[in-house]
Amino acid sequence: SQTLLAHILNQSPMPSRQVFKFCDSLTRDSFVEAFRLQYANTVISYTITPSQNRPVADQAVITATALDDACAQLYNRNGYSRGELDHYFADGALSFSIYEAGQPLCTCMVYRNFGDVWEIAGLHTVETARRKGYGRRVVQAALDRLLAQGYTPRYQVEAANTASIQLAES
Repeated sequence: SQTLLAHILNQSPMPSRQVFKFCDSLTRDSFVEAFRLQYANTVISYTITPSQNRPVADQAVITATALDDACAQLYNRNGYSRGELDHYFADGALSFSIYEAGQPLCTCMVYRNFGDVWEIAGLHTVETARRKGYGRRVVQAALDRLLAQGYTPRYQVEAANTASIQLAES
C-alpha cells in the first residue's frame, strides 16, 4: 500500500479529485493519512469459477440479445439510462428474464466490463414476485452462460443490499 500511495503522491500534476477503491483496511488507513477522504459508496464484488458452479437448466428463463422495453424500464429503476443500456446491448449484452402474461417478473443483464470479465447487473424483481426465487434463477442462468463461454462473471452488490448479498453468497 505504501508503494501505491507514493506513486499517486508523485503524480504531476495531482488531480483535484480522485476516487479510491479499498480492498482492505490497511490500505485505507494509509490513504487516510495522506488524503482527506470522503465516503462515497461501498460495494462488494463476487465472482465464481466453473468448478464452483452447478449449472441448472431452467426453461422459464428467457435469454435475449435485444433489449426488451419492459426490461429496460426495470433496469432504469436500478439507475441505468436508456443510452447506457443501448451501448451495452450494442456491445453484446444479454438479458435473462422470467415472464408472466408477457411482462417480466424478474430480469438481469450481463455486459462486458473489461477483457473477459462480464458484469451481472440490473437484477430487478417486480415487488409482487419478490422472495420467490426468481432472482436466483435468472442470475444462475447468467452465470451458466458466461462460464460456458469462458468468461469471468462479476456480481457487485451495494453493501446495504442484504437481499442481493444473500443471493450472491448462495
